[in-house]
Amino acid sequence: MSDALLLALVRDIFTDDATLSTLSIGPDRFGYVCEDEDRGLMQRWTEEQIRSVKVKSETAIPVGTYRVSKTWSPKYGRMMYLVHGVPGFAGIRIHSGNDDDDTSGCLLPGLTRDPAKMMVFRSREAVLRLEAVLDQAEADGSEIWIAIIRDGVAWDEYRAGL
Repeated sequence: MSDALLLALVRDIFTDDATLSTLSIGPDRFGYVCEDEDRGLMQRWTEEQIRSVKVKSETAIPVGTYRVSKTWSPKYGRMMYLVHGVPGFAGIRIHSGNDDDDTSGCLLPGLTRDPAKMMVFRSREAVLRLEAVLDQAEADGSEIWIAIIRDGVAWDEYRAGL
């Protein structure tokens, strides 16, 4: 088995509806991600703590590190990448979409973004490119992990404005 592939998602733009992030594959910038609102959840929290803050279908997954692999999605009827072991969440996928209306906690990659509109663009192309990299990693026997973190300065500024 070769080394693990690490994706780094750094949340850097926050609103009360959506979150935008930069996405890197190893040391290389890949693109961007749109998610639902970051409500401050942490992977280390208990299920009870998460349930007390989470708003169903309107909350970004907790900050933390998660394994990712391709599995069958009954909802979409095809093989898709799943983010495993997200406390308080189920069925978190990586799929195309442009804004928080297109997600219920899932990660929406894009190659460009518009912070003013809180949207990502060229999402289908981004998913195809990302899946090609992840498919190759799986074929090489690598585990895939995603680290989801917040840009501390941007998060502090957002929280101060609430």
